[in-house]
Amino acid sequence: MLGGNVIYSPRESKASNAAGYGVDDEDSPLIQELLARSKENKAKYDKERLDDYNRRNFKEYFDFVVSGPTPAGGPTETQQKMKAWLETNK
Repeated sequence: MLGGNVIYSPRESKASNAAGYGVDDEDSPLIQELLARSKENKAKYDKERLDDYNRRNFKEYFDFVVSGPTPAGGPTETQQKMKAWLETNK
């Protein structure tokens, strides 16, 4: 306790209602619903973060590789994938 206030560590996560009483995460249907929704959307959010990262950091590189010289047998699989990525991320 510090100055009469209870300090919870992250492991002692409690949600407070208007009266200030703590609610365990396991007991709160709202928190359980939010956790379930977060788990469902995790893959979607991970993909969005990765796409955004690639768009910000590699777009010029992908464009350079795709527009550069092509091997004698035609574009490589990697170049084809980069070209497709550039088409979807204009």
